[in-house]
Amino acid sequence: MDNYLSIEGRINRKTYWIKYFIPAGIIAMIANMFAGQIPVGIVLLLALTVIVISFVGAVKRFHDFNWSGGFAFLIFLPFVQLLIGFIPGTKGPNRFGEDPLGDLCPACKEYINSGATRCHHCGIDLNNNSNDSLEK
Repeated sequence: MDNYLSIEGRINRKTYWIKYFIPAGIIAMIANMFAGQIPVGIVLLLALTVIVISFVGAVKRFHDFNWSGGFAFLIFLPFVQLLIGFIPGTKGPNRFGEDPLGDLCPACKEYINSGATRCHHCGIDLNNNSNDSLEK
């Protein structure tokens, strides 16, 4: 879980759901289920954990939209946490870092696999650094 609680960088939608939204939801459900049976301090600690995980995930998603992390405070409004899990981020690098989905083809601007030698969208040879291949 390298940099899990760091508010630096970007995360894609899949990472948001798997590492932030779903775990926060599970912790919230556990805290709610056992609220009357465990000490209040533990319930408050679980609630704080949910808030921190939700906030950090939201900051990184807003960074993926090329928006300030300050927008993460919107998670306290209904449905914002759900919405940011469905909205795609900006393609390519932005002021918050590299695209978490990978590289873009220089010709068609579609995502390509790291280490690919040919774009599977437009067929351009990615090893050819001349401008001739970009005019295709």
